[in-house]
Amino acid sequence: MFYLNQLGMVCPLGNTCDDIKRRMLDLAQSGVVMTDLYSPGCPLPLGQIDTGLALPAVEELPMRDRSRNNQLALAALTPIRPAVDGAIERYAPIGSAL
Repeated sequence: MFYLNQLGMVCPLGNTCDDIKRRMLDLAQSGVVMTDLYSPGCPLPLGQIDTGLALPAVEELPMRDRSRNNQLALAALTPIRPAVDGAIERYAPIGSAL
């Protein structure tokens, strides 16, 4: 087992730790508002700040894996991809013979 000391984030306050810290601490923003835009009569929390993040395409994935959750996971993976690739290279891909 190994530990990867990297953090990939995607949230209404930003897509990097620095963006999130700045908006939370410096600007005192929450990034969430209550709205019934998508659920009339039942307000739910919704992210309000547009971070300009374009979610990765998932068309090349099998149909069962084409979800918004996987798009968000891939977006969070993007900034830490070099560390993940380095760990795979160093410790060998899952399922390979060591």
